[in-house]
Amino acid sequence: MQIENFLEHLKRVKRNSKGWQALCPAHNDKKPSLSINTGDEQRILLNCFTGCTAQQIVDAIGLKMSDLFLEAGGGSYPPQKGIKHSKDRGPGLTLADYADAKKLPLPFLEQLGIRQIYIGGKPSIAIPYKNEHSEEVAVQFRHALVKGEDDNRFSWRRGSKTQLYGLERLPAAQQKYKHINLVEGASDAQTLWFAGEPALGIPGASNWNEERDVPYLNGFEVIYIVIENDKGGETVKNWLSKSRIKNCMHIINLGTNKDPSGLYLADPNNFLNNWKQAQTKAIPWHVIEEQERREQTKQYYKPAKALLHNPKLLDVIGEAIKARGYAGDLRPPLIAYVALTSRLLNRPNNLAFVAQSGAGKNKAVDAALDLIPSEAVHIMKAGSERALIYSDADYEHKTIIVEEADSIPEEGPAASAIRSLAASNRMEYDVVEKNAKTHRQETRRISKSGPTGLITTSTKSLPPQMNTRTLEVPISDDEQQTRDVLLVHARNAEGPLQNKTDLSPFIALQQWLVVGGMHHVSIPFATTLARMVPAKEVRMRRDFLQLLTCIQAIALMYQCQRKRTSDGWVLAIFDDYTEARNLLANLFDAIASEGLTTAIRQTVEIVATHGEINQTELAKVLGLAASTVSWRVRRAIKTGWLVRTSERPIRLIVGTPLPDATTSLPTTEQLKAAFEDSSLLEENETPPPPTKESNVDSPKSQLTLSCTACGSSDWWQRPDGGWVCNVCHPEPNQSME
Repeated sequence: MQIENFLEHLKRVKRNSKGWQALCPAHNDKKPSLSINTGDEQRILLNCFTGCTAQQIVDAIGLKMSDLFLEAGGGSYPPQKGIKHSKDRGPGLTLADYADAKKLPLPFLEQLGIRQIYIGGKPSIAIPYKNEHSEEVAVQFRHALVKGEDDNRFSWRRGSKTQLYGLERLPAAQQKYKHINLVEGASDAQTLWFAGEPALGIPGASNWNEERDVPYLNGFEVIYIVIENDKGGETVKNWLSKSRIKNCMHIINLGTNKDPSGLYLADPNNFLNNWKQAQTKAIPWHVIEEQERREQTKQYYKPAKALLHNPKLLDVIGEAIKARGYAGDLRPPLIAYVALTSRLLNRPNNLAFVAQSGAGKNKAVDAALDLIPSEAVHIMKAGSERALIYSDADYEHKTIIVEEADSIPEEGPAASAIRSLAASNRMEYDVVEKNAKTHRQETRRISKSGPTGLITTSTKSLPPQMNTRTLEVPISDDEQQTRDVLLVHARNAEGPLQNKTDLSPFIALQQWLVVGGMHHVSIPFATTLARMVPAKEVRMRRDFLQLLTCIQAIALMYQCQRKRTSDGWVLAIFDDYTEARNLLANLFDAIASEGLTTAIRQTVEIVATHGEINQTELAKVLGLAASTVSWRVRRAIKTGWLVRTSERPIRLIVGTPLPDATTSLPTTEQLKAAFEDSSLLEENETPPPPTKESNVDSPKSQLTLSCTACGSSDWWQRPDGGWVCNVCHPEPNQSME
């Protein structure tokens, strides 16, 4: 009904800035208390200030609720904010055409609340989205049947928030069925409802919201879902692989039919039988996931095999980093590489590369990133202090790279949330937002699941609360390191480096670790190590965990050469500790010495030999640039080891005595001896790299386990009865190919 026609049924109608006012016909109104205006779709909106409902008002004047809506063909809408009114929508879409195209009865669609509207003079249909209480909370407009070049078939009413389609039918479905069908789009849901099947529609493949939608599906034993063979289908597979309810999902294959609507249109009379048959043939998601995992495991294992079985793997990684132009000490990029690998563990490493400007902090991180798949990291070059919180990115089993530590907040709730992510592998942040429907301020919790690693760079140590959650990695500032960097720059200037390093095996190695590797590592000597490291510093409570993580990450990389526990965990050996110690010894020595690095100790000791010295002279004695010495001096003054006696020129004397030089991490030989003395190891030797065996004493025909290294189920039996993977260790006299 046009609003002008509706106003004729009212008394004492007056125009105001918002619309009209009139006497309310539903009660004995003496002063105009009824407000009338129009909303989206030219729907007539009624508001009685004494509390009369819209139903009471239309009943009082002998109308119906449907009269509050514009009739099909009854007019045209003016342009509305949030709806594109371009000329390329074609002739539009009538409800009758939609019913004919979908072969659904017009009365059935009208019963669902689908109505004919006009926008910009062209017909469209309005599809209401209702909540479980049958309240309309959103409206989707459909303007065309066929996808155009820009796919402008759909738009949403202003203020609509997407949700599952058909929630008003959910209570009845929960009482009657143990299963439900989850489909993409409204028309598929309408088709299934017409056939008597319970269904919910996702309003577009990318509009799934895990926190919002999963609670509606809890309680159904089986959830059938059609994954269409297009870009949208890939999007559905992506979120489904991470969903909490994926183990309830059964995937329906409709063959040549794209979706339930296509199956129905192909044979309306036999649709329900055909759909039931498709349900019986549906494959559980976990079966599909395992099949894909095995295929990916084989795919990645082939190019990564040589690396996975190389006893000098970490050295080879270092050589690749050097061959790609990294100069000098390889420990910083290797520490970064191991930390990036630790993202697959339950507690990843957190690192802060701290050095003066231009020392190569980001270069060290970038050198490691070259050998890591891009999907393993979330890189933040610059942003606000809440950017990590509001990002839609998934942080689980990833490493966040913050290129400048200034982007990490120091105080407030945002800082607490990010520190929580670094320490406990889960970030939760409460934000107050305005509800578009109720117009009230409501609290929304943003949750980011881990485990998540963190790597950042800075010219100064991080604030105390963040500093104790990270290992501080220095970059050498000595003359030889600078000379090495200059030589690399010179070679680049002479012509392009002939770098023939193929990165694909290194990328495949990381991808294999994700899909085919074991992500749990047992360190049998961990208790012995805990008794041997210094325990005076409180921060060692966290730093020791970082040391254990580094050992586990290295064992993870060498897992094809390591034994397994009875639970299938990778068993770390002393060689893994040796590698970790080579990388971290200097860092832990500095921690035990209250942050005193070798470079700063050298600087303070030179000052001590002179009694008092000015900073310029100190630079000459050290043979370093003034800026380098200035950076060292500032750190030494901050910790009290040096004291400034004058400003111009800057003169220095020794302050607080330096801590004794100590070795925080025991040598491998010391650790072995202590471990053997504890009677935890029966044989006086490091366990040798084993041959992978299934540990199953059943005939080959009954052997269904897949190799943890390559995913293969092809085994051969040794003379002693043990089963060995035929891909990783081919049977003698047989070719692997």
